[in-house]
Amino acid sequence: MFDPSITDRLILKLSTEDDIKYLAPMLLDENVTMYLCEHVTKIPTIEIAESFLSSIINYYQLVFTIRIKETNEIIGQIGYCDDSGQLSISYWLGTKYQMKGYASEAAVELSYNVFINSKYDTFSISFHSKNIGSRKLAYKIGELMLERNPKWIVKDKEDQITECEILD
Repeated sequence: MFDPSITDRLILKLSTEDDIKYLAPMLLDENVTMYLCEHVTKIPTIEIAESFLSSIINYYQLVFTIRIKETNEIIGQIGYCDDSGQLSISYWLGTKYQMKGYASEAAVELSYNVFINSKYDTFSISFHSKNIGSRKLAYKIGELMLERNPKWIVKDKEDQITECEILD
């Protein structure tokens, strides 16, 4: 099991059902959900948001709630799961926390640590082709992993949903 991870500005703790009441209102914002999942475009009610978050916590092997260290304010989630035999990452932040470097700070080091300590030989990052921020973050994560493990390779896939895989 992972202990809480602390960065310069963030605390990443394993998500609990108690976190849902703070996370759910952020999912009512289409700016958050438009790239969240290929099957979700808009979440219309708090109840559906809560149900969606509960299913994420139950589906993903590791789901972390992202908090601002200084205030303990919950700002989003990052999770890792088995996706067809490879380790896959998913993350999202509330709109007012986007474009501030929080996703990079949360995902880059944590992703390396999760992957290196996992049973997987492929790490997959999927993002919508129009989501430039996620594309940049995928490459940041990949660059760190390749810097630390030059024998690894990156495989790009191009389509409506873009995928970057890091192979050991």
